[in-house]
Amino acid sequence: MSKSVVISGASRGIGLALVEHFLKQQFTVYGIVRQINEPLKQLKITYSNQLTICEVDLADSKMVEDRILEFEKLINLNSEIILINNAGISAGGPFEILSYQHWVELYQVNLLAIVQLTKIFLPKIRKTKGRIINIGSVSGRIASPYLTSYASSKFALRGLTDGLRRELRRFAIRVILIEPGPVDTGIWETSQKRSHNMLNLADKNLSDIYSTQIKKLNDEINNIHKSTVDVSHVVNAVQESVVSQKPKIYYMVGKNKFLIKLVSLMPGWIVDILLS
Repeated sequence: MSKSVVISGASRGIGLALVEHFLKQQFTVYGIVRQINEPLKQLKITYSNQLTICEVDLADSKMVEDRILEFEKLINLNSEIILINNAGISAGGPFEILSYQHWVELYQVNLLAIVQLTKIFLPKIRKTKGRIINIGSVSGRIASPYLTSYASSKFALRGLTDGLRRELRRFAIRVILIEPGPVDTGIWETSQKRSHNMLNLADKNLSDIYSTQIKKLNDEINNIHKSTVDVSHVVNAVQESVVSQKPKIYYMVGKNKFLIKLVSLMPGWIVDILLS
């Protein structure tokens, strides 16, 4: 049976790389994006018969429900349906400074939109014995200071993936989690800009209290390119999870795989000291 992939966050970074990859593999691709950009327009021209795009803001739960329900009707059952939940947002800052609205938006995009998309597409995934592939993060295993909101959403995604995998096992549906470390995409610049905007709106007293930590966080983001891997590493992991007869449950991608495993064996108080 042929394969069709539904990819959220398809306009840039990992998502755009996945769209390009699977189009070249002759897959039918359904991209979910907040806004169609120039790279997607060019791909649509080149692969007009393979690529269908849906514009929807995943931060708007009502829009997701309305537009994705209509979009889902375009997908036929002549191929195996594979949902790749890739869309996500990232921002950092001290917990005390980040607004409640920041948490609401981040959780809507990073977790609740995934719940919505998966519930909408699951009937067709079940009928075609398809797969669900969630793009998580190594931050779903280790919560670094000042990335608490992002890390907690990825911890929740890991729990969602595990529970759903066990529920859907009886239907022979694979549910897989990809856990990248830092990847060479534009997400870091976007994340830093979002963080700056939130921190600029913070109470001055709080900004002064956390000034040293904020500077350190910015320095870490500026130097993140030193530990990134090319996006092709993530694409290769997703490719295997899509086509393998016996895919892994988790695919950890990046330079820090050994470090993550080592930290998982350490007592919590030692990890706290190292990360703090």
